[in-house]
Amino acid sequence: MKNTNVVIFGGSITCWGVIQGLKNNNLNIYVVSSGASSIGSSSGYVKKNYILKTNESEYLNKVKRIIHDIDLKPIIVIAGDDHALEKLSKGYGELIAISRPTFPPWSILEDVTDKYKLAKISENIGLNSIPTINIHNEYELNEWLETEGTFYKNGFFLKCKDSITFKNKYGTKGIICKSKKEIIDAYKKYDGFLGQLLLQKYITGEIDELVAVLMVLDQDSNVIEYNIQKKVRAGGGRFGSTSLSVTLRNSQLFNQARKLVKHLRCTGPVGIQFKFDEDDQEYKIMEINARFSVGVSLAVGAGDNLPLRMIEHFNGIENTINHNKRIGFLLWNPLTDLRFFLSRKIFKDFINNLSILIKPKIIVPLDFSDLKPFRIQFYSIIRAIIKKIL
Repeated sequence: MKNTNVVIFGGSITCWGVIQGLKNNNLNIYVVSSGASSIGSSSGYVKKNYILKTNESEYLNKVKRIIHDIDLKPIIVIAGDDHALEKLSKGYGELIAISRPTFPPWSILEDVTDKYKLAKISENIGLNSIPTINIHNEYELNEWLETEGTFYKNGFFLKCKDSITFKNKYGTKGIICKSKKEIIDAYKKYDGFLGQLLLQKYITGEIDELVAVLMVLDQDSNVIEYNIQKKVRAGGGRFGSTSLSVTLRNSQLFNQARKLVKHLRCTGPVGIQFKFDEDDQEYKIMEINARFSVGVSLAVGAGDNLPLRMIEHFNGIENTINHNKRIGFLLWNPLTDLRFFLSRKIFKDFINNLSILIKPKIIVPLDFSDLKPFRIQFYSIIRAIIKKIL
């Protein structure tokens, strides 16, 4: 694969995970990120980091200039950046002539990213999804409140379609409401959820305790490789939402995920998230990330090198799917997991919690041959702690 150029959009810890999969394979790795010192873009394996924010004017034209600068029809990969994914997908027709996108055009992606549409599509093909209501304005909300006679026993989870912008603005993914008054109050407090409110049945348990089926798909939506993992703890903040996760085996969820992405005509990297509903003892589809997510690091560490398998496929190299999965392998980010280890929660299952130290795992973002990303995250956390104290 010599002289293959790969351009990764998004400089986060997800980008770092993609780089871990691609390094040392004679690939020229470029990154397009919003800053010069992000965790992924600072990697020594990156040939060049182009700084470009997704809210800049003429974004697509600037991307095209970057592609022309790199040359040789580079493979375009999205790592954790939903805004870049949307803009590039909408410009797919212009990009396909000068590059090799790993994502589908917006005509396909729109149904994937719209959580309300996704829930309806899932139901239509016989899959379980979390009941979801789509609200665009206060009038629609009041009308729904007047006609909705029953509430789920655990209430509703209110969130914004544009989860990244909402979390950056308010520091949370969403709000749990157990009454109509709480819903109205939350709607006013959070600026109408930016005009993109979704009300979902609230499924008890940790918000971030999810099962994800990560896959890379060919142009016909067939699985090239996959990895199944459970998010155990969330680190929060801007360094990636996962501090601890573990690989597992679940053929039922794999088959459901495969059926859904085939129906949606997804291509490239996808991650289908499920959550267990104790009311009917069934896993429910929550959402799809149509790009690489933070779990890519765990997949690579466990031997399912999703980024490399995808790049090899684009270069005409085919491999058989690895069905001999490494189960119980961990991803651990000790820096973002500090909050847990300094809290009382660690004593709830003390021995098991400490066993993380000796279990097989990948520690992120730690690469002894490329320490700068780890140092950047470490110093950023220290600065955040000092700022909070002061």
